[in-house]
Amino acid sequence: MKMNYGLRSVSRIGWRTAWSFALVGCLCQLAAAEETANQPTYELVYRFRANAFLHYDVSHENTITTQVSQASETAINKSVTRKHIRVVSVDGSGTAELEPTIDHVQMTVQFDGNDPVEFDSRNPDKQPEQFSSILKTVGKPSVRIRVDRHGRLLKVTRLDRTQSAGENKDAAANDPVPNNVLPFPDKAIAVGHQWEEEFSVPVSLDRTLKKDVRLSRRFQLDAVEDGIAIVTYKTVVLEPVNNPTMRAQLIQRTPTGQFRFDIQAGAIIEMKASLDRTEIGVIGATSSMRAIMSRTEKLIPPDQVAEGRDRTTPQ
Repeated sequence: MKMNYGLRSVSRIGWRTAWSFALVGCLCQLAAAEETANQPTYELVYRFRANAFLHYDVSHENTITTQVSQASETAINKSVTRKHIRVVSVDGSGTAELEPTIDHVQMTVQFDGNDPVEFDSRNPDKQPEQFSSILKTVGKPSVRIRVDRHGRLLKVTRLDRTQSAGENKDAAANDPVPNNVLPFPDKAIAVGHQWEEEFSVPVSLDRTLKKDVRLSRRFQLDAVEDGIAIVTYKTVVLEPVNNPTMRAQLIQRTPTGQFRFDIQAGAIIEMKASLDRTEIGVIGATSSMRAIMSRTEKLIPPDQVAEGRDRTTPQ
């Protein structure tokens, strides 16, 4: 009988301990929820104004090293670009039509230890034939995009007459960098809030077949300092990819980065993106490919825009 009572006592103590831990857990969750509820929230929305211009300076560097057995090749691309985004129109809900345009670009391409090939859209003496397709894009918009006040891409319309007419939403949606518009949640959010955006990118299986691969960009509001929201993001592939040709094409599709958003002005003032990724076996069992990329875009203050515009020669 005493042994039975002892077992009951132990059982009773165990239940009390379990309930204590459960109570502590509930209290911690309530405290965390209360702390979150007491945090300030921020509505991140774009405040586009019709006929306004946003000018950005862009620096980009990309290094691809390919190795097969003992042989290797390294290609280095560097560019400095001035571009602008024209706000064509804005409706009553804040949805805007935007036209991004490259004003001028300087670029160098170098293979291994060879002399770099230079291109400058403002210097006719530095416009090699292999850069002719880039030169054709300078000074004129190739697409018009429609986005709502939260940055959701609604429509992309091609303006380039040299290409077939039509719309291609993925052309602007695949990369968070080119159009300086990233998606925000519909509601006001606190520091620490996370959200994501899923999208697909086309990759070639061979010369004729293509396949869409699903990716996700995952965002987090890290801080708000002096009215500037600091958001970080990373990009991940959502499905297994075993095809070496596909993996080689996706190697530069998964950057991580940070952007700074002026809440009052409703505009991105700086964006940074980078990656360092290696894939094995993309060109055979003994091969590897490494991609290193860094990119920075900064909004140019209005009083500094004229200098770059004066030097621009539209093509």
